[in-house]
Amino acid sequence: MSQILWLIAEDRKGAEITAKILKLKYPSLHIQVRFAKGISDLVDKLEGFIKLILSQRNPQDCIAVLHDADEFTLPHERHDHEAIAKICQKYADDVIALIAHDEIEAWLLADSGICQWLKQKPVNYDDHKQPSKILAGWLDKAKKGRYREVDLPNILRHVDGTADLHSKSLQHSLRLLADADCMPTDQ
Repeated sequence: MSQILWLIAEDRKGAEITAKILKLKYPSLHIQVRFAKGISDLVDKLEGFIKLILSQRNPQDCIAVLHDADEFTLPHERHDHEAIAKICQKYADDVIALIAHDEIEAWLLADSGICQWLKQKPVNYDDHKQPSKILAGWLDKAKKGRYREVDLPNILRHVDGTADLHSKSLQHSLRLLADADCMPTDQ
């Protein structure tokens, strides 16, 4: 039986972006996604998601919780992020916390495939405020559409899986996963 990564994400975009990157890094990995409708909704649903997955998963499966750091976007509103950290700590034996700095879109801005498509240079955008707005601007400038959920499959077609060469937060998240006993070794 193959391993499953149960990915619990802040929202659908984060789940789809992360799943695309992970499938490029771990082709044999099966990914099951659960997602909330934002950071506050993730706080409300996270423990229930974890308990449900723990009751269904196989021992070799991983559970990862993904959310944006939002340190620049929401610097004074840390309650939800602290609550997520506390829940992840409660289940630390079973859960890997993955945090995109400052938003998940920083991982796209660091990807060579996306950057080539949008005629930009891949660099680390982890320390930029609202990478989602930067991505939207790039898409508009290149006349490649808008950054909406409905357009995400077209955008993700260009991801080549190289963002970890530039994004420190993606490097850290991939290292956490690679160090987990439950991940496949086909990276």
